[in-house]
Amino acid sequence: MRSMEILKRTKVKVGLGTDVSGQLQGSQCTEFDLRSEIFSPHEILISPTTVAAEILRETGKLGVVASGARADLIVVDKDPRRCARIGAQRPIPAGDHEGR
Repeated sequence: MRSMEILKRTKVKVGLGTDVSGQLQGSQCTEFDLRSEIFSPHEILISPTTVAAEILRETGKLGVVASGARADLIVVDKDPRRCARIGAQRPIPAGDHEGR
């Protein structure tokens, strides 16, 4: 976690992406919980969306809900802007993946 503290203090953009599959797929939100020790809920929520898109130079195309953009959505039962520890939350079975 010390490295995350250094990144935050020096204002380095910290994105979040994953290619986790198989047995580990159920724990991919654990990263949100770990980051909650250093980052605010807002910073955590934009790391896999807005910030990741900026890092990949895909602003407006990824990480936003907009016409023509690509985004996967999940629905959770708490306000993630107040508590970004979504690893402990169960997604509500509703959502949209690639427009479907």
